[in-house]
Amino acid sequence: MKLGEVNWRLDYLQFLSRDSVGWPVEPIYIPVTFNTPIVRVYCFSATARNSWKAAGEIVQTIGDYGNPDFEGQSIPVPLNVMKLLEFSETVSDYSLKFSPKSWIESFELKIESPAN
Repeated sequence: MKLGEVNWRLDYLQFLSRDSVGWPVEPIYIPVTFNTPIVRVYCFSATARNSWKAAGEIVQTIGDYGNPDFEGQSIPVPLNVMKLLEFSETVSDYSLKFSPKSWIESFELKIESPAN
């Protein structure tokens, strides 16, 4: 698969704020099952300061939703920049867990996977 020829499918889109997430921010388990080694993640915050570069970390999880049997390595997610993730150890079905940085008051999290 050549990435320039990929059609992307929106799998998850959620706007979250301190009011909806709470304090401290708990990890967000993405209620989607993925079966491709490539996804792209975008975390946008209109209230972020220009000096903030990190949005949080994302982890590949395998097992029960919210209570996984396995968690992969934490991958940094930049703020206001799309990040392409390629998992080298991909099983047929996996989920994702996103842990936002504590200083971000509100953000939109978007996750896409190849549609073809």
